[in-house]
Amino acid sequence: FLGERVSGGEAGRLLTQKLVEAMTGTRRFAVLERERTRAIERELDFLLDPSTARGEATRIGQAVGADYLLTTQINDMNVTAEREVSRLTSEVQTKWSGAMTVEVRIISLATRQIMWADTESLQGPAISRLAGADAASSVGISAALGIIADRITAKAVDAIYPMRLVSTSPDGQVVINQGSNRLAPGDELAVYRLGRHLKDPY
Repeated sequence: FLGERVSGGEAGRLLTQKLVEAMTGTRRFAVLERERTRAIERELDFLLDPSTARGEATRIGQAVGADYLLTTQINDMNVTAEREVSRLTSEVQTKWSGAMTVEVRIISLATRQIMWADTESLQGPAISRLAGADAASSVGISAALGIIADRITAKAVDAIYPMRLVSTSPDGQVVINQGSNRLAPGDELAVYRLGRHLKDPY
């Protein structure tokens, strides 16, 4: 990425964090911790310690299982920025090429059915607008993976929990079933009423 090698582990860690931030912000998914188990185990050991108040230990055993598993795979992260000098004007320009590509699946754990799958790609020129030609690679990677995580999250919410109008009031107030990071002041929405139910004869 921009001339520096980045380990798959570090790229995966950054993408995971960006996805956690985006998914929790939707208020549609309760995101479960499966990565930082050591910190959780230390706290559980503390709750089981005889010196800890008895009432605290009763909180153990209330962990829940996941309904969906989100898996990602970074397939490409080769982004380059090359400076070119114009022969006519001597102007220096930076040419960006390559892309970051991430495959994603959401799997129902109860049935192992793939509920949604997609491939998200962020091209080099789009990354250049985020990072700038002279940005440090770590900053550029974090920003680029953040954009990909936001796109994945938006599509995942639409696939699993489509945007719905929950209620309206006589004074024009409307309630939509989405979290705070899904809409912004100035967004315009087209509202459709569902038609009659149709059944496929096959």
